[in-house]
Amino acid sequence: MKKLNYLLVLVALFFTTNAFSQGMEPPKPIQSELINSMVGTWVSEPYEMMGMKMTDEVTQSWILNGQFFEVRVKSKGENGFDYEALVIMAPSDDGTMTGTGYDIFGKNAMTTYTATSEGNTVYMTGKSSWGSETRNITMDGNIMTQNVIFNMMGQDGKEMPPMSMSISYNKK
Repeated sequence: MKKLNYLLVLVALFFTTNAFSQGMEPPKPIQSELINSMVGTWVSEPYEMMGMKMTDEVTQSWILNGQFFEVRVKSKGENGFDYEALVIMAPSDDGTMTGTGYDIFGKNAMTTYTATSEGNTVYMTGKSSWGSETRNITMDGNIMTQNVIFNMMGQDGKEMPPMSMSISYNKK
């Protein structure tokens, strides 16, 4: 009798697991020609940030069944300063995106992003405890241009003058 009960439990478990797994199909990957054009590793031309020359290497890829877009940034300053960031964006089929950015400054510097896209450009805004940013990313073949404006708070709690820059990246 025990063997029969054991067999019935195994058969029931098999059918339950099989039925459950058939209902758990992940969604189809997000389709975006614009984001597909951003996939790869990109190296910036040197640019000035807070009084020093910086160079970035940015690696961008689809992750988790094409549901999210990952951006990994590694920057080097001419004075030896190293910066790293990770941004995870959740695109939608309609061209909008939301996401969160993390960097070496920890949880107090986490940035929340929203974005829209049109043609070959992503229009992105970010907010965090240090201030806000506007970032327009334009794709042109193997060149990615990011026009960025940072509105930051100083250590005294007062708003600093906006920092504006245009960063050009070449596909590696």
